Amino acid sequence: MSLTLEDKVAVVTGAGRGIGREIAVNLAREGADVALASRDRAALQETLALVEGLGRKGLAAVTDVSDAASVDDSARRVLER
Repeated sequence: MSLTLEDKVAVVTGAGRGIGREIAVNLAREGADVALASRDRAALQETLALVEGLGRKGLAAVTDVSDAASVDDSARRVLER
């Protein structure tokens, strides 16, 4: 059985830097499109460029996971896309 992330969408919080960025990039390498969430817009844009540089679709959503309204807004954006 072959496991692939092709045509799957992953959501990664903390995607602006560190472990979150590495997870997002590795998911993209494995074929997933990636929705990126972090409080830092500039860092998200850097991660988005890495994901898109691998030929995958990405969505950068400035999100504060400690704020339910922020999470709801980001989830809505991901689902709409």
